[in-house]
Amino acid sequence: MKVCRLSAAQEVQLGQEAGRAFAFLCGLAGEGMDRTRREQLWAVANNAALLRFSLKEGAYPVFDSAVELLHRMELGQIARLAQQYQQRFEERA
Repeated sequence: MKVCRLSAAQEVQLGQEAGRAFAFLCGLAGEGMDRTRREQLWAVANNAALLRFSLKEGAYPVFDSAVELLHRMELGQIARLAQQYQQRFEERA
């Protein structure tokens, strides 16, 4: 499994994918979240969406959705891989 740069088309889809992941996480967390908790869930959802598009096995995506990624990966692993993506691709921009 390798971390690849997002294409322009994937960047356009990123927000929608993150929204679905956020809705999933909110469903797990239940009602009555404070602002800090919602921001934390948004961060996790955004990282999951980023990795959904950037993680590849050969030329193929490892996950079909950010929600699938959330089911199969631990939060610490998501955070590490998202940080790896940011260090590799975003800090050069």
